[in-house]
Amino acid sequence: MSYPVLTLVCCIIAGLRVFIFSAALPFFNPIDEPEHYDMVLKYASGNIPRRIETLEPETVLAVSRFGSWEYMRAPSFFGGSIPPQPFWTLPQEKREAAMKARGSSFQGMANRYSTQPPAYYAIAAGWMRIGSAWGLSGGRLLYWIRFMNIIPGVLVVLLGALLAGIIFPKDRAVGIGTPMLLAVFPQDVQYAINSDGLSAVLMGGMFLLLTSQRWKNSPISTGLLAGFLGMLAALSKQSNIPILAGMIIAALILAVKSRNRATRKTLTAIGLAAAIAGIGIAGWSAKSLLDAGDPTGMQAKWQASGWSIKPLTQIPFHPVFSVSGAWFFADKLIRTFWRGDTVWHGAFLAAPDADLFYVGTTLLFLAVLLFSYWLRRNTPASGREHAVLQIGASGLAGGILFLGAVSVMFDFGNSVYPSAELPYLFSGRLISGAIIPFVLLYLRGMGASISLLPKKLRARIDPAWCTAITCLYIMLSEIRASLGAFSSGYNWFHLP
Repeated sequence: MSYPVLTLVCCIIAGLRVFIFSAALPFFNPIDEPEHYDMVLKYASGNIPRRIETLEPETVLAVSRFGSWEYMRAPSFFGGSIPPQPFWTLPQEKREAAMKARGSSFQGMANRYSTQPPAYYAIAAGWMRIGSAWGLSGGRLLYWIRFMNIIPGVLVVLLGALLAGIIFPKDRAVGIGTPMLLAVFPQDVQYAINSDGLSAVLMGGMFLLLTSQRWKNSPISTGLLAGFLGMLAALSKQSNIPILAGMIIAALILAVKSRNRATRKTLTAIGLAAAIAGIGIAGWSAKSLLDAGDPTGMQAKWQASGWSIKPLTQIPFHPVFSVSGAWFFADKLIRTFWRGDTVWHGAFLAAPDADLFYVGTTLLFLAVLLFSYWLRRNTPASGREHAVLQIGASGLAGGILFLGAVSVMFDFGNSVYPSAELPYLFSGRLISGAIIPFVLLYLRGMGASISLLPKKLRARIDPAWCTAITCLYIMLSEIRASLGAFSSGYNWFHLP
């Protein structure tokens, strides 16, 4: 199979996967999906909040009509009684009472995302308007907004394939494996209305431009486009900023160290990218400062969530600085980075064996990759491949450090997650902008691990087949873990 055909097949698989799982999972995902939908609704009606606002009546109505209890409760919660049934299956005389009961807890609820950056909400609002113009409404329109995630899901595969094909043409583990692994990467933020949904494609596009060779001929256009994508990523989710900063800093350092004829053009492109992204971030910060007196726009959300900044003297005593605490943080972060943090019947929507696989292979492959580069520390760097991995690793490290910094800086008060008892912010979806760099590092580490095997055994192992088997296992594990959701009477397949 040729590489373009493989990429096309992987794009189709990615699109189908996002569609099927988005349709199978009912509304509303407990990862703040009601609030994210409410923000899309506000933007679609031309209301750009300046301070914390309450949920719109239309949001409360949607929750009461289409919201499922299945995420947070098991059927046993209801004892021997029949669990609440979908709104549209109830007799007409029972619908109003059921809606009042289901929507009562959302009446007057503050939307903590009111002061968050606008890019995702503005794009999703435009998509919602297209669906409305086509006559979609009610539950169909809700799922239409979710189905927007199919587009970035496909584009992530395409970007990863372009990058791997250009930079790693002779590495079968990376070159062939990247589109395959991205096509089945089970991060479930792709299946919900959530402002993290555009992070992987926007940051992936910037990563491709930062590491491409286009700046040799057109540094200005490359820098402008990379900066625009970085700005959109930062204005979709603020946790993309440390990933963005890590990539740009690493790219600048490598450009300065190279000292070749292309250095000036490289610095021009990277400098433009940083400037454009910085202008966008600064503009939003200025608006937030004028609207709410807070340049980050986060203080109102922290207060609504019950968070407060710790005194500096308490930070060194955070449990993450212990061996057990650091392991807890790393273990949870790896699991949720791979498969997300959606729950079903009150437990993570995950296969335990798959979680162990994610943690074990991630730690093994990245450790072997680091060790292999340490062994070659005194040899000339392998050109573009080495530079791409360094830039990607710097972005990933920036995201991880951000989550660690938030974990140690805040007293989480009465918050359920993170909590005073478990003060760790380990939601991998928050750094999903680093998925493409992570996949490159993971597959490069797989190849390095295979190269350490005895020669006779190594000769019998094809890295591409190893990746294919890994992808099949990941896909089957995600299906196995999600079977309960597929049978939900609240999902897209059961809408009237």
